[in-house]
This record gives sequence, structure tokens and C-alpha cells, in this order.
Amino acid sequence: MADLQCPARIVLARHGAASTPDGESPRTLTRRGVAQAEALAAVAASLRVAAVWSSTMLRARQTADIVADRLGLEVVPDDRLRELINDERWTPPLRQEDEPGDVYAAWLDGDLDGTIFGETGHDVIGRLQGVVEEVADRFRGEAVLLVSHGGIIELGLTHLARNVNAAFVDSHPLDNGEAVEVEVDSSGWVCTSWAGEPTGASLRA
Repeated sequence: MADLQCPARIVLARHGAASTPDGESPRTLTRRGVAQAEALAAVAASLRVAAVWSSTMLRARQTADIVADRLGLEVVPDDRLRELINDERWTPPLRQEDEPGDVYAAWLDGDLDGTIFGETGHDVIGRLQGVVEEVADRFRGEAVLLVSHGGIIELGLTHLARNVNAAFVDSHPLDNGEAVEVEVDSSGWVCTSWAGEPTGASLRA
């Protein structure tokens, strides 16, 4: 990325709670998810967010739309922010003891060669890094909200933020509607807030 004179503040947020329909129906925000998106909008307003980017998956886009409407902004959709399991239908949580869950756990621990939906951990981290650093280059010294998904956010920060590791992420999973603030410049990524709580110099528990 370019040599940033001042860091961008990237706010990575997990989408609001979504339904778990049977069959082929896509997941959409529940009433609780709408309330979480409205709370996220208040946080974004307090941070004076300059732009809102979103995963192309419906539940994330609905969350981003609620925030952007409150702020008078347009949502920028970006497929690089989609979840690890690229399916709009309900799927079991990644931490569940099944094959995708085992691969995800290995990714968090540093073994990034396994695949989920045809992507390695390297691929997933690379697409998150690409969009975050592109946004940081465009919005130097400003705050930008990126609405995404728990799996990709937690994985990416484990490997890209210099003060975060897998042990911390595993013991502090992001809930729906929660956000992480990250300062990004040419020296790297530093997590400054996790789910509303300020962080210290190291979260590498």
C-alpha cells in the first residue's frame, strides 16, 4: 500500500443477526438484527464515518443499508468482504466440530493450506487485506465502515493485526452487530477497539 501520512481508521463490523430459513431462501435480518444495525449506525455516526462498504451477501448488505441511510451515504458493495462459506443459506457455525470448522480452526492456528468453498486461508486473508488497504489508501485520516462477517474478520485480524492472535479471538468472538476498529498505515494494522472496548498495545493472550 502507499506510504500513508496518517492512518485510516477502518471499522470492521459483523452484520446484524439473520434468520435461519429452511431450503433455498437467503438469510435476512431479524428484528434483533435490524436493532443491531441501528445501534451500529449510531456508533458509525459518532465516529464520523466517511464511507460505508459492504459484503455482497444479503444480510451484510441489509445491515450496511440501514447504517448508510442514517448517515446519508451510499453503500459500496465489494465481494471481497463476503464470508468464508459463500452461501446465502443458513450453514452451521464455523466453530462447530465439522470439516469446515476443523479447517477454520487450523487457519486460525496458522495452517492456511486447507480449503473451504475452494479457497485457502491465504486466499481469504488476501482478499480482506486487499479491500482494507485499498480503502485505507483512499481515506487517509478518516474513518470508514466495512460491514462483513465474523469468520473473515476474526481470521484476517488474527494474521494481519500485529497486536491480535488466535487465543484472543477464540475467547472474544464477535457477536452480530459488533465492530472492531483498526488503524491502518504503511507500518501495518493495529487493533484499537474490540466490540466497543479499547484495546492495549497487545491482545496476543
